[in-house]
Amino acid sequence: MTNRKIDTRGVIAPIWWLALGYFLFYIPYSALVKALSSGLLEQAGVISSAIEHVASLEFLPAVLVGTVITMPLILFCLGWFKYLKTVTVWGIKLPHFSPMAALSGVAFAIIIATTTLAYTFHGVSILFALLLMRGGVLIMSPVLDKVFIRPVKWYSWLGFGSSIIALGIAMIQVSEFVLTGLVFLNLCGYLLGYAFRLQAMTQCAKDVSESVNRRFFVEENISAMMTLLAVPGLIALLGIGAPGEMLRTGFTTFFLSDLVWPALLIGVLYGCLGVFGSLIYLNRRENTFAIPVNRCSSLLSGVVASAILFFAFGNNPISTVQLISVAIVIIALILMSFFDSQQLGAQGLRQKIVLFICDHNQARAPMAAAICNDYLEKKPKLDLGFGPANAVTSKSAGLHAPNTGG
Repeated sequence: MTNRKIDTRGVIAPIWWLALGYFLFYIPYSALVKALSSGLLEQAGVISSAIEHVASLEFLPAVLVGTVITMPLILFCLGWFKYLKTVTVWGIKLPHFSPMAALSGVAFAIIIATTTLAYTFHGVSILFALLLMRGGVLIMSPVLDKVFIRPVKWYSWLGFGSSIIALGIAMIQVSEFVLTGLVFLNLCGYLLGYAFRLQAMTQCAKDVSESVNRRFFVEENISAMMTLLAVPGLIALLGIGAPGEMLRTGFTTFFLSDLVWPALLIGVLYGCLGVFGSLIYLNRRENTFAIPVNRCSSLLSGVVASAILFFAFGNNPISTVQLISVAIVIIALILMSFFDSQQLGAQGLRQKIVLFICDHNQARAPMAAAICNDYLEKKPKLDLGFGPANAVTSKSAGLHAPNTGG
């Protein structure tokens, strides 16, 4: 057995490209949700129909449909459905989900719905909604890392502490917002969704093997898309209370109005940013680093989106308190990125290699290496005594190359 130093150029850079993609898609997504739900598009003459805040659930089905179409389409274009395992039932091949990936998909569906609804509440700005949601997740992240015994570096704790300070400063203006029971109920659903999803990712993914991570995400994605249509559809079909009536309208007459196009576009935008965001979470770094990268990207996009709404539609300007809160988190992220890139650049990531050797590397050794890799892939978190299975790979070699005649 030997140690191999993995090239970290493919580890340091991609997470920041993913953060950039997340940032670019989150700007129009959050701005469009707020503009549509608050009637700004109608006031500006962009559309002819107005939508009341109390009926915000009416455009949620169209948003979900846009997301359900977009995310699987992206995975198909990436060619990642090859990682999905199938099971044959009565001669029909059906997708096979691991239990944790399926449940994580349900949690992801809750996150998607609650994120969109968070920007529709009257009297809550984009940035304040972001600080409530992002601050809560940032505070949870080191706790989850500790529970699953993942190392948390000191500069990641810096991001944790700065998030608490930023959230505390933002709460100075809490009296200026309308925080109803629905706002907190939506926030609780959002945080519970992330608490389970991050645990599932930490336990079943965030692996050295990209095939493990991609299989988990594809399974989670399909489960989430099924949930996004099945649960609201069932509530609408049964007409459960006022939400059921609004969702029923959203699945029927809403699709005949001119509001359906911006709502579908919101879903498409979320589908794109959802892929970027999920891949950030699946990065092998501990949650206390990966989560701030994602959260701060959305905070920055919230600043830009708020500015667009102010200059384009005359919406409320960004307060100094909110800008200070965002700035604190961003400065901490810059410091975190500097120290993290220095450490990875200097040390790299170590991976153990189990080498199987036979005479000509044509039968026994390749077969043994394949069996070993298959076992390690199925048991990514297994403690082998010299390290976790996800930090081990196997290769084969021969004592005599076939073309030497040895």
